[in-house]
Amino acid sequence: GFLKNKLIEYGWPAERIRHVPNFIDHTRYLPNYTRGEFFLYLGRLSEEKGVRVLIEAFKRIKRKGISLVVAGDGPLRGTLEEMSRPDPRISFTGHIMGDALRETTRRSLAVILPSVCYENAPISLLEAMAYGKPVIGAAIGGIPEMIEEARNGFLFAPEDVRDLSDKMESLLDLSETSVTGMGKAAREKVVCDFSADAHYERIMCIYNELLHR
Repeated sequence: GFLKNKLIEYGWPAERIRHVPNFIDHTRYLPNYTRGEFFLYLGRLSEEKGVRVLIEAFKRIKRKGISLVVAGDGPLRGTLEEMSRPDPRISFTGHIMGDALRETTRRSLAVILPSVCYENAPISLLEAMAYGKPVIGAAIGGIPEMIEEARNGFLFAPEDVRDLSDKMESLLDLSETSVTGMGKAAREKVVCDFSADAHYERIMCIYNELLHR
């Protein structure tokens, strides 16, 4: 994993490190594979999250019938709203949680994580996938370990407005059946690789290894 490799890079002995990814209880997330009509960003509105890049990328898309919802708050909100003002397709919800967060995610087309800083294994991405949503993420940190290109989502070069816009267009070009298939693959990825059961099995393997030394 990304963090393991970073620790080794900083001098930790590789044989003393094991990679156990984050997990969520996927049974708590009711998927909705229906194709939504808006891209969704979930998270803090601060410089390192790359939301400027997302807004610029979305503004390049000239299609009607698609919008961008930015859910979150933070020090950059005023600046981002000013950037978005000429485009009525972009809306800001502020910080949401509970039922509002669940339903907004379930009604989206895809969740986008445009970070320009290292992210290890973002829970927001796992939750979006558990809801059956394709994901588009910056190829930085641990994000590429979660997204299988053109299967459960798309990766783009960090801070590259054109590349992100192209990947959003690629998703928009897909048929409803293909988007549904991508959402199902996202859900399957969580169930197989990031579930509580998978986490338990990894932990038990490490314990058994230690006991048999």
